[in-house]
Amino acid sequence: MNLPDAIYAGMSKSGSTYIYQILKEHPDVFVPEIKDIYFFDRAYAKGLDWYAGFFAKAVPGQTRVELSHDYIFSAEATARLKKDLPGVKIIICLREPLDWIASRYAFEKERRPVGPLRLDDAPENAWLRAESDIAVNVERYLKSFAREDILILFYEDLKRDPAVFCQQIYAFLGVDAGFVPPSLNTVVLPAHKARIRWLAFLAQKVSDGLRALGLQRVVGFLKNLPLVEKVLYRPAAEKYRPDVAEEEMLRAFFAPRVTALRGMLDIPLPAAWRERFPS
Repeated sequence: MNLPDAIYAGMSKSGSTYIYQILKEHPDVFVPEIKDIYFFDRAYAKGLDWYAGFFAKAVPGQTRVELSHDYIFSAEATARLKKDLPGVKIIICLREPLDWIASRYAFEKERRPVGPLRLDDAPENAWLRAESDIAVNVERYLKSFAREDILILFYEDLKRDPAVFCQQIYAFLGVDAGFVPPSLNTVVLPAHKARIRWLAFLAQKVSDGLRALGLQRVVGFLKNLPLVEKVLYRPAAEKYRPDVAEEEMLRAFFAPRVTALRGMLDIPLPAAWRERFPS
């Protein structure tokens, strides 16, 4: 059965589309035609045979990789990965929390109705809070897989030196780390806004519905059409930034989580993290 050798488990808005692209361009790596299959969290009932079909076109010798960033906050996905793919390699890319949550929230606002930026225990905030528990999410993987089978990256390092960032991934996967992908210095999936909000909301509902029906390949085909993206979205004139009250709330929420994360990692946090969360 053709199953992946490696999984990108998260986070969102932390370079996952860029990573997908530079893996797609490497001749020794195979990625399915769609990013975010979400098998181990949303489509598990469809069975491993259905999932393996996404890797059927891989040629012998290629390293098979799936990327689904929501696996990072799903305890079910982590347990299922451990059970079904016990020797799999895990790639996790983290992003400075205040920068990440602004990007994540802005991204969702252009695709579906969302409430105010909050991280309390109210049910309507569950979608954002789950991924925001960064220390809990990373620790779950560290406890479930051997440390040498987990590559932890930082989005800030991608922005600083894309070449080294790519080399780290290729070396971890055991493929030619000297390969230079055509998209090395390309900004993949830049920030954008919906041209017509109701149309973008409708497109997202259709995408979610197709995924629920097991039609991920159709979603992949549509998302890979440049015209679809141009019709739905335009480049964002400026990035979303939390207001003063929101930022104070976010700093208070993330500070203990960053401290916990710092204590469990065997690698230092980038400068941007240390500047915003010095202790």
